Amino acid sequence: MNLPSTFPLLPTLLAMASFALVGAITPGPVNVLALRHGSQGLRLAALLYVLGASLSYALIVAGMGLFASQLTQALPRWAGAAQALCAAYLLWLAWKLARAPIDHPGPAAGHHAPALWPSFVQGVAIQTLNPKAWLFALSAVGVFALPASASGSGALLALCAISLLACLVGVGCWAVLGGAGPRAHAVAAHAAAPAMAAPRAGGAAGGQRAGHAGMMVPMTAPVHQFHRHPALPWAELRTSRQSPHCYRLHMHAEYSFGLVDAGTAQFQHPQGPQALAPGDVVLIEPGIWHACNPAQPTRWSYRMLYVQAGWLHDQLGVDGLQFVQRHLRSATSTATLQRLCQALVAGDAVSWTAQLLQWLHADQLCHARPGPAPAMGEPAVQQALQCLHQHPDAAPSVQDLAAAGGMSPSRFIRHFKAATGVTPGAYRLNLRLNGARHLLAQGVALADAAHAMGFADQAQLQRSFKAHHALTPGRYAQPQAH
Repeated sequence: MNLPSTFPLLPTLLAMASFALVGAITPGPVNVLALRHGSQGLRLAALLYVLGASLSYALIVAGMGLFASQLTQALPRWAGAAQALCAAYLLWLAWKLARAPIDHPGPAAGHHAPALWPSFVQGVAIQTLNPKAWLFALSAVGVFALPASASGSGALLALCAISLLACLVGVGCWAVLGGAGPRAHAVAAHAAAPAMAAPRAGGAAGGQRAGHAGMMVPMTAPVHQFHRHPALPWAELRTSRQSPHCYRLHMHAEYSFGLVDAGTAQFQHPQGPQALAPGDVVLIEPGIWHACNPAQPTRWSYRMLYVQAGWLHDQLGVDGLQFVQRHLRSATSTATLQRLCQALVAGDAVSWTAQLLQWLHADQLCHARPGPAPAMGEPAVQQALQCLHQHPDAAPSVQDLAAAGGMSPSRFIRHFKAATGVTPGAYRLNLRLNGARHLLAQGVALADAAHAMGFADQAQLQRSFKAHHALTPGRYAQPQAH
């Protein structure tokens, strides 16, 4: 096939591609937001954001080429306005992040999952307001398109196509990078899980399950209810209906038995991920980092039964348990877990206990773990974990924890994250919310619970609690009536 004489040759195409890719993949506001979208695990929303930003940049390049002379004169004024608009937008984002719950890794916790097409529009808007895009487009048109404009439009068409592909690749890499974070946490948490096994019941914050570490954005408020019964103080049932809520990787201090009632979800755990369907059962030991999230933008309904580790160990006469597998697709297990949920709501402690123990034994769902969980990680990390579990209400800084272990702060954070999957601040926040939940369930006032667990004030506890549990502490403290 003979190309038009105005169509650029291979060396020029390679130069265009290199220039466009450098502009697309280097840091900027568009790529930072792509990283944010990717970190939320909403793949389709991230893809639409990347597509919107890429199409917008290609149109900017086309506009530059078609109206080069007029834009060359007007760009200095437009660039200043674009910089002001983009700076205002980024300041607004910074303000939103500053008002988010503290000590929480990852962006945009506790809000609602963006709908899909607004993500596309956001990609178009932020790219259009991005001064970097306009300046790179002007440079590219000036170098590659204007010299050939007198004899045809082949060079401009090639530049637009290459700019679109380069932006898809460059911005897409940032979205993929954001999505890689949760998976890396799961791998690290698998190696560290034994070190974070739950203490016996009766401990301070360690005796209750940690909150959902970093709830990510859902669309509308679903129905979440907690069931507790005085006859079964060692168990708690969470019922969520039509929930779009997403959570980052988190762990509980109890044994968790989950049942999918409707919809589909993705179960992230050290041996995952696995797709969940209605009727599926999940089994999670204390200290195992995991997340169960709906396939966006759909919703799902589920029940989670939490059993205190110390009570279950005493019933079975063991120091610890390990499930043979964490995902079951069995009609027997589904029916048994449904009966356990119903028995808890009814307060039938004898029947509930007998059914649970028979289920674990008869179906050989688990085996005893001999002896206590082995300590994992550097001695400095072990010492820090012990300090955090013993005094979650205290506020040792990272510098203090690192100095106590003979490490620099940056090295200490790296080792802590490798052993636990989260930062020291996020780990401490989970323990504090954990303790606050325990106090609220006992009828302690919200302000007193906040003070006892080291929160700055009642408002901070409210924000953090809602971001981690998808409901307010007041709603949690008043379980569903039986």
